[in-house]
Amino acid sequence: MLEYIKLYFQRKSVDKLIKEFNVVKVGNGYIDCIVPEKIDSFIDELTKIGVFVTDISWWCHCTLSNKKLYGCPHGMGGPQSDVYAGFFSELNYITEVHNGNKDAKRIIHEEIKKESWYSPCLVPGLWLSIDKYFLKRGRQ
Repeated sequence: MLEYIKLYFQRKSVDKLIKEFNVVKVGNGYIDCIVPEKIDSFIDELTKIGVFVTDISWWCHCTLSNKKLYGCPHGMGGPQSDVYAGFFSELNYITEVHNGNKDAKRIIHEEIKKESWYSPCLVPGLWLSIDKYFLKRGRQ
């Protein structure tokens, strides 16, 4: 029961951060949380409340200017945003994060640029580690 209460409040804290940082959530859970801006600050705030990035999906930010600059859209399609111009299109690439949130930042800022499929239009979609209790019980 204590674990449930902890995760409930952790989830509420994440929801507040998602709103504060204009994160685009895909679906109802906490995977594919697209973070177009202030990614380091968002990850730092997650770390403070004990939430870790487990995987990173990659999304093309499809705008008119990115279409001209980078040939967007790339990927399979995805959501529009109420805050950002254009829409986001999911690429079929997911990067696992093995060594915590510091490693997630390194992947986002350094490792991704080494990939043959990298484009400057890409933004990360973070998979967050808070749903274990809810997923076991079929809640989203």
